[in-house]
Amino acid sequence: MSRPTPATALRSTPRATRGRNPHVLSARSGAAILGASGPQVIEGFHGVPYAKPLSRIVDTIEVCRMVWRREKAVYSGPAVTVPLPPEQGTRLAKALNVMDYPARPDIPI
Repeated sequence: MSRPTPATALRSTPRATRGRNPHVLSARSGAAILGASGPQVIEGFHGVPYAKPLSRIVDTIEVCRMVWRREKAVYSGPAVTVPLPPEQGTRLAKALNVMDYPARPDIPI
């Protein structure tokens, strides 16, 4: 049995369930998979330490949920702090308001 391509899957998805900017997270398995990548990508490409990968995923999902609920993105978890504290950056960071919200505030993950 062949797997559908991302374009085929999108065409067969009812318009009401599509996001504004659909992204295929894993074209190989046909399922959306959240993952922490690996130390080579995280440290070599993104330039941040590969520490607490599971905590980083949980924190990132929580920040996304805050934004989808139309809340200001102010969060401090074990691996992610938004906005960055003044002592860790340029002192210009501030909580941002998102200008383009999804159609529903409770997107399942």
